[in-house]
Amino acid sequence: MGMDGLTAEERLILIRVKIERAKKHLADFDVQAEAFRDAYTHVIGTRKDPQTRQAIQYFTKLPISKFEVLAVAGDVLQNLRSALDHLAFHLVEVGLRRSIGEKIGKRVAFPIIEKAKEYEGFKTRKIKGARKATIKAIDDLKPYKRRNSPLWLLHYVNNVDKHRHLIKVGSDYLFEGEGFNGQYWQKAARPLFRGIFGPEVSRNTKVIVKKALDKSKVVEGQPLFQFLHEIVKFVDDLITSFEPHLAKRYKKPPLRQ
Repeated sequence: MGMDGLTAEERLILIRVKIERAKKHLADFDVQAEAFRDAYTHVIGTRKDPQTRQAIQYFTKLPISKFEVLAVAGDVLQNLRSALDHLAFHLVEVGLRRSIGEKIGKRVAFPIIEKAKEYEGFKTRKIKGARKATIKAIDDLKPYKRRNSPLWLLHYVNNVDKHRHLIKVGSDYLFEGEGFNGQYWQKAARPLFRGIFGPEVSRNTKVIVKKALDKSKVVEGQPLFQFLHEIVKFVDDLITSFEPHLAKRYKKPPLRQ
């Protein structure tokens, strides 16, 4: 069956392949991270005295983990971001009037941007051809930094991991890895996350998100473990909510009780 003949349910299945892959990586992340939950060591560091400007040594307690934990976290994020872009492609495809020869643009993607004032022009390039009701549904998400923290953080952290450097999970962290001996002391002036687990994430914690999409607890500076679990659930729910927009003939979704 060609893509033109797909039902909304079939399109959703294809999009959710990426969600399921993200969940698989999340399970791998949990296993890898759990092995180092209580791993710490004391090391000697060096810093400049702000008064004398002389180098002084100090003892500090550092958590330990594997670089693989950060790499797997990046895999989770990449699959979630891809799922959103797959959603955008399908939304545009069902919205185009093929009878007049319209083609899907090469830049189709789910629009997420930093500044709200740049959203309109950016959105037009990314989801041109989508139905008006679909575009309004995306607009209602307010997918920019100050209004939708979950979407913005997913987009931003994924770009950092994909194009710049490994995710930073604390001001000071020791990592082990394949291919080199010893441990690597990762320093970060402004880490994106407060550790991998954080002091408030107990061993028995199960993160279950039942909040509405606009009331998610995904915020900057939380532990990486908590962020990944909540952002997977957030994107999963968001994509499922767009199923009515994936039908050949758009049907207005029922009002929420």
